[in-house]
Amino acid sequence: MKWLLVGDDESIALPIIELMQRAGHEPDWASSEHEAELGLLHLVYELVLIDFGSTTLNPSRLLRGYGRHGGTVVVIALLPQGQPDSPEIVIEEGADNYLRKPFEPQELGARVRQRMCRPLCERGVMSMGRLGINAAEQLVTRDGIPVTFRRSEYRLLIALANDPMRVFTRTELASCFYGRTRPIAGRAVDLVVHGLRDKLGTQAIMTVRGVGYRMSYFLR
Repeated sequence: MKWLLVGDDESIALPIIELMQRAGHEPDWASSEHEAELGLLHLVYELVLIDFGSTTLNPSRLLRGYGRHGGTVVVIALLPQGQPDSPEIVIEEGADNYLRKPFEPQELGARVRQRMCRPLCERGVMSMGRLGINAAEQLVTRDGIPVTFRRSEYRLLIALANDPMRVFTRTELASCFYGRTRPIAGRAVDLVVHGLRDKLGTQAIMTVRGVGYRMSYFLR
């Protein structure tokens, strides 16, 4: 997933970029007004973080301009303690959510997941590019055409889609189709993932080296 971080504070930006890269995302950092304007106008990102503690940028103006130019992806405002702009103001200007600095990486991840996708158990249906899921009817389509899955494949897909930004370990995913946590024999999870990729496309599920798997937003 491509993220854009807008801000001029290296001490804030570098840890966030490292966190994003470890999670398998593709972060871009705009540290100047010119870079920020170009990045926001391109509209190629799936998440935008704007640091309202920037001293050489005008975050409010950039946020309003992003909305005027048709920006529709999730925007999270990073607000320093004692920031004159209240959360209500940045939300009114176009942000979808906010975080007060300093914050823990886990808090940022949770806030992003909250805004990017509500669970299937709440919505019943989900659309991710070429992929559609109707959990109530246990129906999955690709390009509008129904796809048939084995039980283990369907359960694994639902687990990944319910929390698309989370990286699942193989042990966690094994519990999805075994019904409980148990030792994994013969790299069973890898075989199920291989089956899902055969039916949904090789880019449907991302491998995070040394950790496990997560859903990909690049289902186009």
